[in-house]
Amino acid sequence: MRIATFHRLKGLEFPRVLLSGVQDHLMPMRFPAWYQLEPEKQAEHDKQQRCLLYVAATRARDELAITGYGRPSPFLATTPAATPDAPELDLDAEKTCPRCGASGSVGELFGTRRITRRLVSGDVKTLERAQSYCRGCR
Repeated sequence: MRIATFHRLKGLEFPRVLLSGVQDHLMPMRFPAWYQLEPEKQAEHDKQQRCLLYVAATRARDELAITGYGRPSPFLATTPAATPDAPELDLDAEKTCPRCGASGSVGELFGTRRITRRLVSGDVKTLERAQSYCRGCR
């Protein structure tokens, strides 16, 4: 297990990632000086915080879990409508591995992964996606 800040995760990839403390009053992080800023500067800060959460969440290759307590962060979707259904996965689609450059079909060269998401509403959504890297690079 590795423990890191959201900033430290940039450029890395892991099979499973747990993001904790993603709740209102912690994400977006707002220092006392934030309340003294002009609205444009506040919006810029919040945009940077949203981008940081996105970077941290996209480090998960197979499974992502986000935890917190109390009210969830305003950056998280709170309704099933905010997370649209994924299109049907095409196993014959061509894909290129970003590490070695090998090309081939998703079904033969890459394989798939199953992602389970629990929404704030309590619903569970399971998606099937193509692996990021070919079998030789994983």
